[in-house]
Amino acid sequence: PVGAGVAAPPADAAVGAGADHLRIVLVADSWVSVRDAAGRSLVSALRKRGETLDLSGPAPFAVNVGNAAGVVMTVNGKAVDLGPHTRGAVATLSVTR
Repeated sequence: PVGAGVAAPPADAAVGAGADHLRIVLVADSWVSVRDAAGRSLVSALRKRGETLDLSGPAPFAVNVGNAAGVVMTVNGKAVDLGPHTRGAVATLSVTR
């Protein structure tokens, strides 16, 4: 729903047996692109500060984030450090369990 601050994952990315969970919290406007191990696009859009994305699918997740300093990410409840994967303002990484 618009203005709710939470983006529902696509139906094919719903939590299921063996699914991994990627949470992205935006503390600033950021471009976010995520694909799961099956190659399905879970999100690919400019997202707004204050939004939380809860995405599920098989890991590893291929992640590209613009304005990486404005994103906090966890996979299966564990913090993901974007710093080592960031060049300029863009983080590119493969997020595993």
